[in-house]
Amino acid sequence: PSPISIAGEDFAPEVTARKITKTASLSTEVERNTFSDAEKSLKDIATSSDSFLLNENVYKYGKDKDSYYTGNYQIKAEVQKYDSVVSQLKNIGEIISFSENTLDVTGTYKNLNVELETEKATLERYKEIFEETTIIEDKMELTDRIFNQERTIKYLEDSLKNVDQSVDYSTISVQLKEKES
Repeated sequence: PSPISIAGEDFAPEVTARKITKTASLSTEVERNTFSDAEKSLKDIATSSDSFLLNENVYKYGKDKDSYYTGNYQIKAEVQKYDSVVSQLKNIGEIISFSENTLDVTGTYKNLNVELETEKATLERYKEIFEETTIIEDKMELTDRIFNQERTIKYLEDSLKNVDQSVDYSTISVQLKEKES
């Protein structure tokens, strides 16, 4: 099989329905002793927007009255709700940093579809040859080829599904940090 193209490698200007992925990274600082409230707000935003909290890591630094918390979270939000979710998350604390990235994966998506159709046609041809041949060694070799072809097709179908999911759901990485004493 030919190599899979990397996202953004092919622009495909002739395609009018673009496939765009969107990600954001937000770092906020909250007042001392308000970390748990800020974390609850973040989780409430994710829940109320039907977003998915994929990852959550909370760390405690220091001891006793000098201790403070930081948390890192990864949220998947439907692309239609992305702006609202980001806007709400920005209100949790003082914004330390914010970055946003969009990536056009239309060309990659188009190329994966073309490659998938080619691989399916090859599989059908292998199956036709398998039915026509009577030589056992040829049938055994074709069985291996058919198996590998089916595996390649499954891989390409999964790749397309992953691109669709990354277009339908935006990734938002959030860092909450409590002010140090």
